Amino acid sequence: MTNATELKIKFTNLLKSMFQLDQPELDFGLYRIMHAKADRINRFLDTELANQIDAVF
Repeated sequence: MTNATELKIKFTNLLKSMFQLDQPELDFGLYRIMHAKADRINRFLDTELANQIDAVF
């Protein structure tokens, strides 16, 4: 795996941990909205963000 790929994976994992989508007990306020859109957020982080990073760099 190249260094750039490793950095993209590390960045994506950092964003996922910041959004805390894997913690269903957080079901209030902003977290409720984030969990409702979790599929879309994960799809963005896994595919679209990687494509945009590749396009920029």
